[in-house]
Amino acid sequence: MSVFVAGSLHYDVVVDAPRLPALDETLIGQQVAYVFGGKGGNQAVAASRHGATTAFAGRVGDDAAGRFLADGLTAAGVDIAQVQIGKGESSGMSVAIVDAAGSYGAVVVSAANRVINASAITLPADTRIVMLQNEVPEAVNIAVAHTARARGARVLLNAAPMRSMAQELLALVDILVVNRVEAAELLGFDTASVERNALLHCVGYQSAERAGAFLPLEGEVGAQRPEGARSGQRPHPRPSVGPSPSRGGKSAEPFWPHPTANVAAGRGSDEMDPVSSVGIARPHHFPALVVTLGGDGLLLLADGAVRAMPAFPATVVSTHGAGDAFCGALAARLDAGDIIEEALAYAQAAAALHVSTPVNQRSAITPDAVRALMGEGNRGR
Repeated sequence: MSVFVAGSLHYDVVVDAPRLPALDETLIGQQVAYVFGGKGGNQAVAASRHGATTAFAGRVGDDAAGRFLADGLTAAGVDIAQVQIGKGESSGMSVAIVDAAGSYGAVVVSAANRVINASAITLPADTRIVMLQNEVPEAVNIAVAHTARARGARVLLNAAPMRSMAQELLALVDILVVNRVEAAELLGFDTASVERNALLHCVGYQSAERAGAFLPLEGEVGAQRPEGARSGQRPHPRPSVGPSPSRGGKSAEPFWPHPTANVAAGRGSDEMDPVSSVGIARPHHFPALVVTLGGDGLLLLADGAVRAMPAFPATVVSTHGAGDAFCGALAARLDAGDIIEEALAYAQAAAALHVSTPVNQRSAITPDAVRALMGEGNRGR
């Protein structure tokens, strides 16, 4: 059993400032840190730290930053045999500004990440989970996803940053993870609508979800609350969200129905109810969609049902890298055999610890610490 990550590596320069600067404004910052980064690298490190045997494929330049990045992977126990080194190339890097509230903005320079040689990437024989992101060329993701499908491994795509994605790639994805901003871009409506509707969903249905109830998607033929979906009972087996070879490599239908489908039903895009706002995004023959909502928890769309999962409490120090910590922890637990709801709960707790821990102490976050948070019984307060 193992996790294989193909993705980006960035040498991150992280600056603390009282706030994000306005256009043409220069601010005096408090401190600067030089940090291992890149969504691919961060997710690989997180998967390894949460117990998964992890291998990574990516590319760096033959420079000091590249050596720093390779050393960071090795220190976390990640196999770097497939980290390509480009002679005369620059390693990827980013500059992030973190404000006093822990929010941030960043600029990324991909450099060597843009020229990864996909044909040189091979999957370890025992790979169960393949994790991809959108910081490398899509051709790389497609090639690796095809190999994963042929091997029977599940493909987890963190579609960040959001970009137009080929049907060929989406047809190979088993679990798609996006945050609220990416979900807004994916669905074609503004971020404020996603935030409002997602918040309503988490609050309005939280009591039902704590009882284990599933919410059927609006508009499905015969949709109704499944038998047993009442307090204290779980209506159906939880979704296992495994690979679906029957889907093949292509789909004849669009993966993301146009949001005007909601208008045709008599609602404007700003009138979407919480379930249908996610329900219209249900892809055809697509096993699972996870929408992360920060402190508002997450939404899981799988097996014809939407489920809201409240967040664990956290005093935010910095949200930088939280999504990567979540995805890495999720992959590790799926690789360990958890069903998706259990893996998501663990990943939420891992992300809560991540955002509440100073950057220079995050390497000390352990599975035991995550389990301790999960056992405190204060989730969703």
